[in-house]
This record gives sequence, C-alpha cells and structure tokens, in this order.
Amino acid sequence: MAKKPVKLVCFDIVPEEEKITKRFNFLKDMKEALDATKDVSGNRARELAELAESGEQQLISKFSVSSDGIFCSFLHLKAGAVSLITNDLFSKPSFSFSDIKETNEKGIKGHIKGYTCFLLTDKVFIWKSTRDITTSEISLYINWLLKKALPKYATRNSIISLKQKIKKTFDPLTVKSISIGNDVKIKKESTIETYISPIKESLLNAIKESALRGLDPDAIILDASVILKIQKPRKTDPDEGRRVIQSVLNAVKSDDTILTDKNGNQIKENSVKEAKEVRVTYITDNFLDEAELEHEMQLYLKEL
Repeated sequence: MAKKPVKLVCFDIVPEEEKITKRFNFLKDMKEALDATKDVSGNRARELAELAESGEQQLISKFSVSSDGIFCSFLHLKAGAVSLITNDLFSKPSFSFSDIKETNEKGIKGHIKGYTCFLLTDKVFIWKSTRDITTSEISLYINWLLKKALPKYATRNSIISLKQKIKKTFDPLTVKSISIGNDVKIKKESTIETYISPIKESLLNAIKESALRGLDPDAIILDASVILKIQKPRKTDPDEGRRVIQSVLNAVKSDDTILTDKNGNQIKENSVKEAKEVRVTYITDNFLDEAELEHEMQLYLKEL
C-alpha cells in the first residue's frame, strides 16, 4: 500500500442568518441528524433532482464522532454499467471504502462518480480537495440533511454555507486586484454584492439594451474577464480585509481566480487560502485509508 499526497483545505462555517447561531448549535444538530439515520445508510442518500443528473445520489457512507467533531466519508453515485455500490451496502448502518468491490450482482445502486472525506467542527470545515466534488455540493447536502432530519430547519431555504478560510498570517493590504477566471460561476445571492454590483446581470442588461438587441447574449460573448479593484481596508482591522477577499473567493467559484499585489505580481494561492498537503496510505489504487486521513485532519485542526 503506497502513500499518496492529499490536499486538505479549510473553510469557515458561516450561518446564512446571523441570528441562527444564537439559537442553534450546528455541530450538535449535525450529530442529531446523523444519529437519526444511523441504522440505514440509505436514509442519508440525497437524490439529485436535475434532469442531467438523473439517477445520481450523494450520501455520507460512514461517519465517526469524536471530541474534535464529525468525520464523514462522502460519495457521489451515478447510474452506469461499471457498478460498485449495491443495495446491500445501502441497507447497512454504514460502509467504508474498503467494503466497496466491483460486482456483477443484481440490485445495483450505481457506480462512483467521485468521493471525498471531511471533518466538520463547530466553526470550521476541513475536506480532502477533489475535482469530482465541490464544497458547494457538500454544503447543499449538509443543508438538505439538517432540514430532512430536524423539524426546526424544515422551512429554511439554507442554513449554512462554507467560505474559504483565509490564513491569519496573510496581509490583505498586499492585494491590489482580483482577476476572475473565465470559468467563473457567480452566485445570485452573495455577500460580494455588498461590495460590487452583480456583474453578470449588469453585462447582460447592457447587451440587451445595445444595438445588438435581439441576438442571444451567450452567442455574442466569446470570452471575457473581469478585474475587481479592491479598496484597501482599514489598517487597524485586517480581519475586515480577509472577509472581503473571502467573500470574493466564495462568490465567484473559480479555480482560475488570480490575486495580484501592488507590483503586479501574482499572489500564490497557498499564501492566501488555509490549506495543507499531507500523505495518506491508499488501500487500493482508488481509495485511501479513512482512519489515517481522519487522524491527519485532526492534527491539521490543532494547527489552525
């Protein structure tokens, strides 16, 4: 069994409404939600509703609770011929990556589109970074599970969101501009709107009102980039600067977003975002040792 590099990335757990934190404890509530589904792992399966994702599901296949928080193994499944997950696994209280085997049995739930693991605490969220699953997907799943399991959340549209944690050692005064990549996906509702106007909506409205009226805006714009000029926060409040940058990074959802300093030099991602690379044993070519990863996450948590 070989050890491979794994990137751990840290996010702040942010309530969608400030007043929620005065009444609810998210970590305690998450424990209750998982406890309510502990007998059958299939009860934690969220079916994705979009047509393009027909037959796809996401679930926490296994979880463990400790004094540090809750460690979860997370799977995204889809229908297909190379099936790995059976109904039998779904009927168990939980199952590990080591339980997943290729099979020709009947009663197949689907095969794995992607997987990850995360550690949820009272204030921060640490996950194994992967291209197959986004933190937005996990955030939607956590909100879904809380609303499904706990009546007090049933009527809320959203409970928490995950925002990229900015290193405490990073000085926000060094940032002069932020260049948004062309793969950007701007959220309709975001705290970034308290700093800038909704970019996408403004651009589309300008096109519709121009001489190009009547043409499809998506067919007109072949490529575009946006650079945000960041107003320097007060030197006495560096946390404010970090919150501004955090809001931008959370809102644009782009891996190609580039931060530039006052001299025009690119600021490296690892100097801004709270993250760490560790090496973890892989039990197979595809799956890592969950217990070893949990230990590495707990060590990382102590460093924050």
